Amino acid sequence: MKKGSNKYFIITIMIFMMVFSVYVVSAQPGGGPPPPPPPPTAVPFGGLELLLAAGAALGIKKFVDSRKKD
Repeated sequence: MKKGSNKYFIITIMIFMMVFSVYVVSAQPGGGPPPPPPPPTAVPFGGLELLLAAGAALGIKKFVDSRKKD
């Protein structure tokens, strides 16, 4: 082998090692249990629902009071 071709041979081997080492490094174990379900994020009654209920109650009260005056 010539001196120049030895340099290209070493570079080729190094590239080969880098390319195939990616497969070894990034390998993930297979299987395993599935992740647990996420916690529920919906609140049964939030602020918007309470405001709507309060507005409806106030509207009904005003309607009933206006009917009593007549």
